[in-house]
Amino acid sequence: MQLQQELILLINVGNITVGDNAVGMYGYEENSNGNITVGNGSIAMYSKGGNVNVAGSITTGNSGESVGVYTVGNGQTITNNGATFNLGDTAFGFVNVGSGNNITSNGGSATLSNNGVFIYSSDKANTINNSTNITSTGSTGKNYGIYASGTVNNSGNMNLSNGVGNLGIYITNGGTGRNSGNITVGASDDPNGFL
Repeated sequence: MQLQQELILLINVGNITVGDNAVGMYGYEENSNGNITVGNGSIAMYSKGGNVNVAGSITTGNSGESVGVYTVGNGQTITNNGATFNLGDTAFGFVNVGSGNNITSNGGSATLSNNGVFIYSSDKANTINNSTNITSTGSTGKNYGIYASGTVNNSGNMNLSNGVGNLGIYITNGGTGRNSGNITVGASDDPNGFL
């Protein structure tokens, strides 16, 4: 589904399945209450501006850094309303590279395989509020629950005990992180820099 006009809302209430190096929904303001499945190196929802709401489920491939929700605009509000994220190896649930884009993830669940991130944001001006429970399932690990540069408030539980070198919340560029959830991680890999 593709939309080029900024003032039109793109809505999915069904099932979208795309293969490798593809995009499920592409536009500005987007709502998905359906199920989106993407292949390797693909994006389920790509938004250039406007608010984004996701429910239902998002399932990604197992290579190529697939992404559930990718936002590049300014002043966006991105909301997860109880969606289920099934993330394969090297996959991301949310990627925000815009400015002033706030992410709120309410309920639902997220599973990370290996080398994945549930919420990634390079936006120093944004706020992330997360109550989604995150679980690691892969044996290699090296996952991040949240990797951010702005403000993070986490109340979700993270069980990242499967795999080596997982991190619950990683804050960079002078950001701020606050946690009230339970975070469990497995073993470290000190010689290779994975704590």
